[in-house]
Amino acid sequence: MTPKALAKRLQMDEGNISNWKKGKNLPSLEVFYELCKILDVGVDYLLGLDN
Repeated sequence: MTPKALAKRLQMDEGNISNWKKGKNLPSLEVFYELCKILDVGVDYLLGLDN
């Protein structure tokens, strides 16, 4: 999924996604939860704690 498509699904600006990738900020817990649902992965996977 492209950053643009993800931003659209999350109803936010693509710049937010870019800032996460650059380590400038992190998504809120609510957005993090939505990311897990959209990407169909667990929290541990997104945090890099599980393969």
